[in-house]
Amino acid sequence: MPDEFKQDKLPVTFTGIVQKDVVTIQQWGTPPLELSEISSGDQVVKIESTV
Repeated sequence: MPDEFKQDKLPVTFTGIVQKDVVTIQQWGTPPLELSEISSGDQVVKIESTV
């Protein structure tokens, strides 16, 4: 993630895919989310899938 996004309280918009049928050791209330894009203002970063 670019340094420009590493700021406290920075308003961002993101899109992603909810990963279903995934087993993790975390006790989350919802399934994990794989980010596909994050943006703030006019800066947009597409995130490559690691799966």
